[in-house]
Amino acid sequence: MAVFSLERLVQSVTRQDQTSLDFCAKLHIPNDLLAFDGHFPDEPILPGIVQLQIVRELIEQQLDQTLTLHAVPKARMSQMVLPNDDIEIDVKLKHEDPNEQLDSPHYFAKVVIKKDDKIASRVRFLLKPNAV
Repeated sequence: MAVFSLERLVQSVTRQDQTSLDFCAKLHIPNDLLAFDGHFPDEPILPGIVQLQIVRELIEQQLDQTLTLHAVPKARMSQMVLPNDDIEIDVKLKHEDPNEQLDSPHYFAKVVIKKDDKIASRVRFLLKPNAV
């Protein structure tokens, strides 16, 4: 069973320009989201791993390809995302060809999640396209 349906959460997605991979998404986090079950029963918060999953799926949607989360070198959750919150996700995405450290094409993502114009999460991660 899926923890969320991206279509149910996303209110809008805008690109900075047509040549850039960067985008901004506005989402509403409903209070009946399955991710809140057990995290925590009396004071639900959106788990950081679910935030990463939402961002990965947004990036897949924008690139129209399936990706694997390969590494998370930096993640900082500084404010809780709660039921019925509206959040904004800013994604700076960079495609890189294979190099000495990584043997396949990959994407570096720098992500800032804001709530009420304040930073809730700041994450950097590496995504690799799935083999076809």
